[in-house]
Amino acid sequence: MSNLSLLVTRPNHDRPTNYLCHWSQLVIDLAKQKNFSVYDLKGKKANKKTFSSYVKKNNPQIIFFNGHGDVDKITGINDEVLIEVDKNDHLLKGRIIYARSCRSAQILGVNCVKKKKAVAFIGYKNDFILFNDEEKITKPLSDRIASYFLEPSNLVITTIIKGNSPEEAYDRSQKESIRKIKFLLSPKAPAEEKSLITYMWRNMRAQVIIN
Repeated sequence: MSNLSLLVTRPNHDRPTNYLCHWSQLVIDLAKQKNFSVYDLKGKKANKKTFSSYVKKNNPQIIFFNGHGDVDKITGINDEVLIEVDKNDHLLKGRIIYARSCRSAQILGVNCVKKKKAVAFIGYKNDFILFNDEEKITKPLSDRIASYFLEPSNLVITTIIKGNSPEEAYDRSQKESIRKIKFLLSPKAPAEEKSLITYMWRNMRAQVIIN
């Protein structure tokens, strides 16, 4: 990769975003090991003004969104809209986008690639589902339940950071989800975790690549 730059948004104002924030730190650590310039919009920095400024000033090759969203938008801290169809999605032109955000691939993702000429958009056309262990809420990275959902989703962006194509990143994430589902179907899996399969399958089916 020529530019080696990554911008990450990671609000942390509720439990889901806090989990995404912590798990995104693993991505940031890898990117720094790979000599990426990393622009980390954590917590209150994940607001529209700062996001727009960082994109314009630093011209990141890859943008990794974490946060709530809808079919036409992705939000940051306290659900402030960061990017929205036909308002400021031109900021994504020429970039690889991975959005860990509910439903944002439906309209925003398609618009970014087909009209605004983003290189690729990987995201979710329906909700991104995340379960967690109530006893691990203060230590998200040690949450085994959450790992079934977050390890495959992290694999998208880490695969890209390692120099692979968006298509390869999507494929590896899908295969990791399948691997985990197969484990949960096996006798080795704890019985109380087998109920996660349905929701993991939904995430897998919701994940799409647009290019």
